[in-house]
Amino acid sequence: SCEKLLGLHHLPFYTTVSLSKWLQHHSQRYSIHLPVQKTLFQLLKLKVAGVGNHSLAVDGNLSLGSCWPLQGSAGNVTVELNYEIVMTHVSIGHVSRENAVDISTAPKEFEIYGSTHRYGHYRYLGQGVYDINSDEVVQHFSVLESPLVKFVTLKVINNYGSSLYTCIYDIQVSGYSEM
Repeated sequence: SCEKLLGLHHLPFYTTVSLSKWLQHHSQRYSIHLPVQKTLFQLLKLKVAGVGNHSLAVDGNLSLGSCWPLQGSAGNVTVELNYEIVMTHVSIGHVSRENAVDISTAPKEFEIYGSTHRYGHYRYLGQGVYDINSDEVVQHFSVLESPLVKFVTLKVINNYGSSLYTCIYDIQVSGYSEM
């Protein structure tokens, strides 16, 4: 399983907007269709879940509402890196419990997979639990020994209770290049 780590701010991330080619595959996106909810979000000057572009999950923006919403309590997101790396860590971010409109949409248990090819074999790299009670909104997890990967999948097993959607605010991949 993924070991939770603290203080990894010095590691290079390979899933920033400038280095990744956006999200390559994901579960069905959630969209809010209720005018009352849209109006509430607009009054609060928040982005409406389901509106936005693919960069939301990898741009490091933890502003309220800037998430990539996956329909339901589970789902997956695959990110393509610009080049292959040996992955050492994954970081997952979500807004703090105090700032969240609905903390039950935060990912809870997850698994990480990696591959060199989009439709190739994805190797299991570990699992972890995002802790909504932690003071760290971006949490870092080490992964199992990784071969070179170009595609990284975050598979959310469950969230903290929302049946409507799961919010992915930030996914960052750390490692090194063998170039």
